[in-house]
Amino acid sequence: MKIGIVVARDPARCVARVQFTDNDGIVSYWLPVIQPKTLRDRFYYCPDINEHVVCLLDENGEAGAILGAIYSEAATPPVTSPDKWHITFDDGTTLEYDRAAHKLAADVKGDVALTATGTVTSDSQGATTIRSATEITLMAPAINLKSYLGGAASGTLTGTLHVTEQIKSDDQIIDFKRSMDADRQIYTGHDHDDAQGGVTSRPNQGM
Repeated sequence: MKIGIVVARDPARCVARVQFTDNDGIVSYWLPVIQPKTLRDRFYYCPDINEHVVCLLDENGEAGAILGAIYSEAATPPVTSPDKWHITFDDGTTLEYDRAAHKLAADVKGDVALTATGTVTSDSQGATTIRSATEITLMAPAINLKSYLGGAASGTLTGTLHVTEQIKSDDQIIDFKRSMDADRQIYTGHDHDDAQGGVTSRPNQGM
């Protein structure tokens, strides 16, 4: 087993060549990088140029494999807690789970895409906050808002709600009693009893 520095790599084949400075700077043949699984489930890790790696070689120093990377004085660990599983990517994105704090955190310096062919469920025992600096779009054939305990859903809308597309004739906004269109027809067609025993006229302006 020897420690060296990666001097060349082939990402397509996930192999690299390693220079061993303690052995007259000899450069290895192409060495495969050990992965957790490569058949039905496939992982991918390819070391960077100048990364310190540990290699397992045969007695002639020719055939072997790269077991993994190690930290050095030039490249130190991003965290120092034994309770954390952590990845820091080159662009600053981090993924971390702290088993002591029971917290999973992701800080992504770019877009996040989640695609599923089945049901996506988010179940929280605490408050859930969705915040955007620009806008939030919900797209589905049907959108249901329900109380967790089965009662009437309640909440507060702060700001102005705008309908930017014309509602089709078969699309309705409906509450527990009736649709908004039904309310509009009731208001536009309603009258009142007057003092003479008759009825008033309908409103001059429809809803």
